[in-house]
Amino acid sequence: MNSRTNKNMLRIMTMLMSVVLLLTLLSACGSSGLSGAYDSEWIGTLDFKGENKVVYTEADYGLGEAPVIYEGTYEIVEDKIIFDFGNEDAAPQGENAFEQGDGWIKIDGFTFVKK
Repeated sequence: MNSRTNKNMLRIMTMLMSVVLLLTLLSACGSSGLSGAYDSEWIGTLDFKGENKVVYTEADYGLGEAPVIYEGTYEIVEDKIIFDFGNEDAAPQGENAFEQGDGWIKIDGFTFVKK
């Protein structure tokens, strides 16, 4: 191989590495999902899993009853969070007002603190 071929190979490799880096950064920026458990004394716990899955454990209100657990999905669209638990009894069902801060989220005025 001559030096011209080596330079062309180096340019191609540099360009490919740049494309891979750019795609990696763009995919990381596109992730707007929540992760981990958030607790509200009055509502219960929302545990956000990967792939927009969420587990809602209803608060027992100090009654000592077995927890009621719903599994479903969620989607964040602008200032709304949309839950689908497939059960109308689940408290945060459908479209809800949504805010997010450092270590907390607020859903329809109820604050959930990250565990």
